[in-house]
Amino acid sequence: MAKNRSKLYYRQGRGFYMDLRQYGEGQKACVPEGELYATHDRLEAEAILVAKVKELKAQREEVGDPRLESYARYHLTEKAKKRRESTIERDELSLRHLLAFFGPDVRLSQITPKALGPYVTKRLAEVSEQTVLHEIHAGSSLYARATLEGVALQNPFRLLPDKPEVDRDEPEWLEIDEAARLLNVADEADNRPHSRAVPYFRPIIATALYTSACGGEVFGLEVRDIDFTNGFVHIRPNEWRNLKRKHRKRRVPLWPEYRTMIADYIENWDRRDGLLFPSQRGGMLKDVRGSLKKAIASAKIDKHVTFHTLRHTYAATRMQTLDHGAPVSPFTVMREMGHKSLELILETYGHLQNTRHRSEYVEYREVDVLSISEAQA
Repeated sequence: MAKNRSKLYYRQGRGFYMDLRQYGEGQKACVPEGELYATHDRLEAEAILVAKVKELKAQREEVGDPRLESYARYHLTEKAKKRRESTIERDELSLRHLLAFFGPDVRLSQITPKALGPYVTKRLAEVSEQTVLHEIHAGSSLYARATLEGVALQNPFRLLPDKPEVDRDEPEWLEIDEAARLLNVADEADNRPHSRAVPYFRPIIATALYTSACGGEVFGLEVRDIDFTNGFVHIRPNEWRNLKRKHRKRRVPLWPEYRTMIADYIENWDRRDGLLFPSQRGGMLKDVRGSLKKAIASAKIDKHVTFHTLRHTYAATRMQTLDHGAPVSPFTVMREMGHKSLELILETYGHLQNTRHRSEYVEYREVDVLSISEAQA
């Protein structure tokens, strides 16, 4: 006869642990709320165990039709294994508004497309259409998991008859000379060590402009992703971050201007943890918005520029390049951008810039750039 497992045991020097394998949870430390480590107090550990067992039993009873509140916690925990922290925080806030409207005891089956109508109407009176869309997407993500796992019969968010529509402006971009000015300003900032927030701002901006990588992709690049031998920059998942979608794993040509710039940076910068742009506090960088805002002002660029604008700039610039003497194929640009279809490439990026920069390479210079009128003269 098998020996019963002890639910509570003590690890010398580490504190009390609880054995929850019969509930499918494994072995976990008895960590009091607000603390980081397991408690050494047996009474406190027993209280933590009792509360946890009660919670798990309640979840078991809800397997057929779980409460939204408990399933949301589970969903966010699972999603956090593959998504960025900022995404999880946004989804958590969205689901919190949903719970505030329907109440903590609402079951998954009780939220129907008809029931969501008043919720959407109420939220549209309080916040923007874009925010409501974020909340709808968060709810749809939760129900996608629930239907896949068989605890919900349908995804009510996908069946909403009237979803908010957001007027999307044409993506902002930089002209060739504007991008060149931004790189020059970033270089000046890097040469003023007492006034900079990021000690390698120019290589970061250059990486975005020359690779199509968005913020998280740039910050998560490792030194080994710069492939000098074969002439590519590899954008791929690693221990620091995943990619938003599988097709975003890609490689981009290591353009001559960028090759020289990044080679000099790698040779002279004391790298840590294998990251190309490590945070000064260790680990991956999170944000350079403050530095970018100052640089845009110094470069006298009168546009609303975000880090994502640099990605749009790459696409627009790449569409003007030549491939063996002929205009580059939109399919090539699509692959380098990590898009799944040609629609965005053809309808948007192909006509963004006011200058035509027919070159074999992606490059940003303040000279030798012909305007459309000059080219047509």
